[in-house]
Amino acid sequence: MTGQPQAQIEGVEFGQLSVTGTMNAKGEINGDWQTTIGSAGTFVLFPHAAGEQTDDVQRAEQFHTARFNFGAIEIDKEQITEIAENIRREFPSVIVTEVAGTEQARYLEDFKQLQFTVDRAEIIKIFAQKPDGSGANQVISIEFGPQVNTAMTQGRTRRGYSASLRR
Repeated sequence: MTGQPQAQIEGVEFGQLSVTGTMNAKGEINGDWQTTIGSAGTFVLFPHAAGEQTDDVQRAEQFHTARFNFGAIEIDKEQITEIAENIRREFPSVIVTEVAGTEQARYLEDFKQLQFTVDRAEIIKIFAQKPDGSGANQVISIEFGPQVNTAMTQGRTRRGYSASLRR
């Protein structure tokens, strides 16, 4: 197989892709890939092996995702801490990530103690997740920045979990 980039990114060099491989008796394809700019590696492709089919229809678990875009806003450390504290009422640990030159993720307790060395962060993220008791996680993710100010929640709907976002 061969391939080429579908889009170019300014300042990034792309090369033509060449892939060769062989299929074994199990239907797996093993091979090598390389590009015209010197990148190379190996790969393995394998077929999805479905289990025994039953007459019962198996439905995939349904997740509910809600996303809200706040548009342009201004928010300070106190307000970020308040939002994170509200999330912690439902989630055992909350992580706050601050990007101001470098990206640094901290648990909420450490973030509250942080003394900022800059007046404005480039991006602030608040993230929390917890197991829902059946092998999946409920998730909340909030991001504040110059281009995007969004909140997203996700959880199972089968057990009555749902996601909702309010201003």
